Amino acid sequence: MKLGIVKHNKSVTAHQVAMIIDRDFTEIEYVFLEYDNLDRIDDLIKANYSRLDALLFLGKLSYDVASKSMVKSILMEHLSYSKYSIINSFMHAHLVYGYDLNKISCATTNTKKILQIQEDLEINDKLPELLLASTEQYNKISIEECYQLNKKAYLNGEIDFIISTVTGVLEKLKADNIPCEMVTHAEISIKSKLRRLLMRNIAEVNKSNQIIVIAISIDRLPYSAIQNYDEYYNSIQQLKIYKEIYKFSKATQSAIMEIGNGNFLLFSTRNVIERETDGFTKMDLIDKIRDTKCGTISMAIGFGATANQAKKSALKGQYHSQKQGGNCAFVVFDDNNMFILNKSVTSKEISEKVDKRINDIAINSKLGINTVFKLIRVVEQYSIEEITAKELALLYGITHSSMNKIISKLEACNYVKIISNNKINQRGRPSRIIRFNFG
Repeated sequence: MKLGIVKHNKSVTAHQVAMIIDRDFTEIEYVFLEYDNLDRIDDLIKANYSRLDALLFLGKLSYDVASKSMVKSILMEHLSYSKYSIINSFMHAHLVYGYDLNKISCATTNTKKILQIQEDLEINDKLPELLLASTEQYNKISIEECYQLNKKAYLNGEIDFIISTVTGVLEKLKADNIPCEMVTHAEISIKSKLRRLLMRNIAEVNKSNQIIVIAISIDRLPYSAIQNYDEYYNSIQQLKIYKEIYKFSKATQSAIMEIGNGNFLLFSTRNVIERETDGFTKMDLIDKIRDTKCGTISMAIGFGATANQAKKSALKGQYHSQKQGGNCAFVVFDDNNMFILNKSVTSKEISEKVDKRINDIAINSKLGINTVFKLIRVVEQYSIEEITAKELALLYGITHSSMNKIISKLEACNYVKIISNNKINQRGRPSRIIRFNFG
């Protein structure tokens, strides 16, 4: 696929995207389409789109400008800052640089998202109009206004640090030596956009292959589970998987055929499955099976001009899914184009990355090894010594109440110590400050 990456000439994201493509998407050839002013985007794209299959915009403003004036249909996606990317920038400025959360501003086009984050963090709730300028309709005045408001607030001592999702604002603040930083995109979100474009491009090329067969098999229990086999319990668990598979067939309007014990073929069309999988980028059935903790399935979506061709593709992908350890799905367009969706982290993979200490913590606290592994990664990434439960929940990506349950289990095994209660502001209940003792 030939991809045009539309970037501002001061963009800090372009290098990150190029590195990911070079490392993980060798089937993508890319060129940078660079602009210094949004007024140039139309001419820039019109001069290049005839040699491109798709466009990836590194900012929403440039995407919006292009969307309004495109004269030729071309696949387009834009990177967007997730809520947790922005929260990570807030927490990075707070934990690494030492800035007070209440004195950090964010310059962005999405004021609604920032106000929601401020509410979650219980910060800056008194001055949202002062610190945020709406740039939903891009023009030079709105960027200048956003810059001037943040600069004024900084000079008046109302804020100490500014994070930005708008390159134009960031460059102006840097020129004035005002402490600021660009919000960084999560690697997983960049990969998701690239994969989505790749899938959409292949689907476009393979429009003649309208028939789809989905092969699903319920994987055999591992040896460790067979040792403690409870026939009644495991039958109940398997019924839960059957239920999810039949619910999926109904949601996708598929004809379902059971072929042998625990093996299924589903027959559907490309349009229906493309809609259900959000352009072949996700598979909710895998997530639901994983959440039930009842076992694993191996799954594949096969394309073909005939039912037999689609079935052959599906069974090929299913074989590769089983080799990956289950609970993942492959999409097989033809012999040369096959992609993986929803690859879960298996126990085998984790055991290669973690030491005995992490395994002991998981066993003693009765937490999943995935949970412990991710928690330790967060603690090490931010060099955390002491933190509130609420801040940790935001960094981890779960609710405050869910994090409290994890902390309680770790505290019972002396892996966590509650050292005090802290009140970030005058509202709400105090948040516990914890210290880790992972050894």
